Amino acid sequence: MSLNMNILSRLFPINRPIHVVAYHKVISNYAHPAHNIDFVKNYYKEIIKKQANWIYSGIYLDDGSCRAQYKIMIEDAKAKKFDLIITQSMSCLSRNLLDCLAITRELLHLKKPVGIYFENIELCTLLLQSELMLRLTADIAKLESENKGNYIKHP
Repeated sequence: MSLNMNILSRLFPINRPIHVVAYHKVISNYAHPAHNIDFVKNYYKEIIKKQANWIYSGIYLDDGSCRAQYKIMIEDAKAKKFDLIITQSMSCLSRNLLDCLAITRELLHLKKPVGIYFENIELCTLLLQSELMLRLTADIAKLESENKGNYIKHP
């Protein structure tokens, strides 16, 4: 995964410091690097620090279905502790599309809006068309999942 700086540079002027955090869910007993806590911490720290005007403001990591860090991150967003959240995907951030849209809207309607950047679809919620894109992406993912399930049942 990588950041689409064309999108993000339009949203955040280069002359203004941007406080950025990351959110990720890991599965501690899973061997893939994306679930290794040290790997995830280093990955996000590096991509945030590569941007000239970005200030690394931390990472929120939850293990499995635990949502403790997620809840803290949302409270910190409301307290204006950062400007942008980077996360891997909608499914990493929330349990379903409705939860994702609800938190996206909540953060966008703060006095100082907080954006969410989804790496897998290169979408930042600060863009006007982001809600439509989130809905389309979720619908496509749901259809793909259903199609896989049908294929497994009826090869």
